[in-house]
Amino acid sequence: MRIKSCNIKAFGNIKDKEIDFAEGINCFIQDNGEGKTTLADYIRVMLYGMKTWGTKDSTMGDRRRYLPYEGKKLYGGSMTVEVGGEDIVITRTFDEKTNTRDTLTINGIETSEKEQTIGEKYFNIDEDAFKRTVYISSLTSSSDAVRATDSINRNMDMMVTDINTVDLDNVLKSFDERCNEIQSGRARKNKGEINRLDEEVDNISSKLSELRYIDENLEVKYSDLNRLEKEQNSLAEKLESVRKRTQELTIWRQIDDYQKKIDIGKEALGQMKLRYPQGLPSETDIKALSDANTAISNADSVLKAMKESEETEKCFIGLEKKYLDGFDTEEYERIKALKKESDEETIRIESETKVRIPGEELASRFSMGIPSKEAMEAKKSKSLKYKGNQDVLQTIATMPVQAKIPMIWIILGVIGIVAGISVLALGMKEIGIAIAVLSVIGVIALVIAKPNDNHAAQVRALELNEENSRLESELKPFYAQFGFFDTAFTDYAESLSAMVGNYNAYIEAKEARDKDLEERRKRVEKAEREVGNYLERYGVEELTRIESDYDIYTKQKEQRKIIQTKRIEYEKTKEENKGLISDIFSRYGLQIPEDIVKEVEKFRADLSNWNNIIGTTAEVEKTIEKLKADNKLTTSPEDIANGEDVDTLKDEYDKVVKLVGKLSDDINNDEEQVKMIERYEVRLSEIDERKGELRERLELLKKTKSFIESADKILKDKFVGPIRDKYSDYMRALLPKWADDIEMDTDYRVKVKVDSIAHDCNHLSQGERTCLEMALRIAVIDNMYKGEKPFLVMDDPFVELDKENMAKAKELVRKISERYQVVYFCCHESRVV
Repeated sequence: MRIKSCNIKAFGNIKDKEIDFAEGINCFIQDNGEGKTTLADYIRVMLYGMKTWGTKDSTMGDRRRYLPYEGKKLYGGSMTVEVGGEDIVITRTFDEKTNTRDTLTINGIETSEKEQTIGEKYFNIDEDAFKRTVYISSLTSSSDAVRATDSINRNMDMMVTDINTVDLDNVLKSFDERCNEIQSGRARKNKGEINRLDEEVDNISSKLSELRYIDENLEVKYSDLNRLEKEQNSLAEKLESVRKRTQELTIWRQIDDYQKKIDIGKEALGQMKLRYPQGLPSETDIKALSDANTAISNADSVLKAMKESEETEKCFIGLEKKYLDGFDTEEYERIKALKKESDEETIRIESETKVRIPGEELASRFSMGIPSKEAMEAKKSKSLKYKGNQDVLQTIATMPVQAKIPMIWIILGVIGIVAGISVLALGMKEIGIAIAVLSVIGVIALVIAKPNDNHAAQVRALELNEENSRLESELKPFYAQFGFFDTAFTDYAESLSAMVGNYNAYIEAKEARDKDLEERRKRVEKAEREVGNYLERYGVEELTRIESDYDIYTKQKEQRKIIQTKRIEYEKTKEENKGLISDIFSRYGLQIPEDIVKEVEKFRADLSNWNNIIGTTAEVEKTIEKLKADNKLTTSPEDIANGEDVDTLKDEYDKVVKLVGKLSDDINNDEEQVKMIERYEVRLSEIDERKGELRERLELLKKTKSFIESADKILKDKFVGPIRDKYSDYMRALLPKWADDIEMDTDYRVKVKVDSIAHDCNHLSQGERTCLEMALRIAVIDNMYKGEKPFLVMDDPFVELDKENMAKAKELVRKISERYQVVYFCCHESRVV
């Protein structure tokens, strides 16, 4: 079995990448963070998928760890593996949270959810066993990572024996547990089945004793029940008789009470006839009296409300004097319009006064006065002069310190010297020396005689600096009074000229506005005087008061006319209703009382009482006749004899009923319990039979355990031997010191011997444990896979090894790669295989 390629669409920090794998060793050397472990885990999850991640998980599982940086909700890719000469293409996509939305296809065909962990199909081990064997990581720190698991043991069983000798300790432990489940020792908290059955027998025996006693006492309870039921029937008959006679007596007493009510009503009617000899006032007359009295009261209230207060009357008299001759509406409207226009003009004047005129901000600059045109022209001319001098000084400053000698003269001097030397070479010594000497003297003289052109420029610069110093001492104070404090005099001259123009325009605009405002203020004052005179004529302070007072006057005048008319009407109503009241009282021979309302209420109460008595008497007489007819009564019965009453008999009867009910419940309960006697006896028989079966099984389990314990050494040698031999071969290549002197349990736990004493491997160094783990892993894999070999994934497993041990580890990996495809990851050249 080997990996042929991985096509990663998106997984962690790897995106759109295709990787091909060769047979033998595939070495990937990359820096930390470049994706070595990501690729190794990609191979694993292609085979086994990912677990669902919950929001409450405190650890970062694969699904969160390898979610792409772009935050894609679905990610994954494909992997092609060769199994038995056939290519298998595994394609997966993973959801960011749950495996219910993951997808899996094998050779383009989508599989069901049950086949998500397809690694078991090809490796015949689960994911945990995969990580303990062929998936070797630098994170593993002890041989504990390769101890036995169910799926590893299953593979080992298939090649060693049909008996699961790997889990011998667990098997023996399970025999002890089954024996304890059947029968436990006295000290054990969890009792065995036989112990529990013994306890159940004790409980049943105790209950059977109680139930047989209950069964024996049932006959006595039945006898008591018959006696109580007879007593209950006798009391019921006596109670019914007494109830009937008591009911008749109660009805006659009720009839007597009704007759007394009739007599009281007739007496009350007689007394009312004495008070009203000419009869009671009718409902119509009572209502007429009430309405008439109400009409008189209402009229008095209205007349009282119509009475004018002294203040209102005084106000009307004052207004009448003011508006007796009428009110000139046109003049009022003219004055009102004049007042409105005057107020609006005042607001406009105040608003315009606050408006700033352009140039007003320059007043502070020219607080010392505005410079004259001539003064500004003179300063401007001097500013230009200053600027020109500065420009000249700048030009002088950029000139070279000394003028250069023309190159032609130097060339001619050199030529002369060379000619002199040539003549000397020809044998004309005197002429050659003369030519050379003259050439040198000429060049020197030329250099000495060259005038210094910079001298005149330096003199000119001194003159210009002195002139600019004088100009600066004159111009700076002048411009400073207007807020300019540097030496940009030409710019200041332009700015100052523009400011003077703006400020002069401001002065002219301000004078024109002030003149206009003054004229408008005078017109406003004239209008205010005219309005004031008008207000003074009416003795008010506001125009609206004149109009409102006139409205009040006209309304009061009209209202007074209406009130006078209504007063006459209400006086007439009072007299008419007083006459009606007098007629009604005379008709019944009664005197007119002081409080008519109280008398009317008395009339109503008496009339209502009269009618109620008449109606009630008739109803009560009908009720008496009905009671006699319904109960067939003619004469009143005698009182109940012997002093027996319903309540006493009822209490005796209720007590007997309760005793009967309780005894019946006790008998029913006892009968239900007695029924259990047969069930308990059957259960005791079943328990006895079950205990016999359990004792036989317990004996068999004990014999079986004894047989297995005797075969322990043979089974261990047969099962662990091949693993131990392979382990020793690999450790001789890696770490001979710990190759042979070891112990290995059936779950592959290795202990090393020091001075014949076995010690846990955690006492070894990290490097030694790394070698031990590698040898043990390959030994297990060799024995698990006798046919087609799996591929191995090694994620930087040798980080803890020194240089010497690393060389041995490299040689071991090369040796392993002859039988296995190895995908090897490391982050340093020193660990490259």
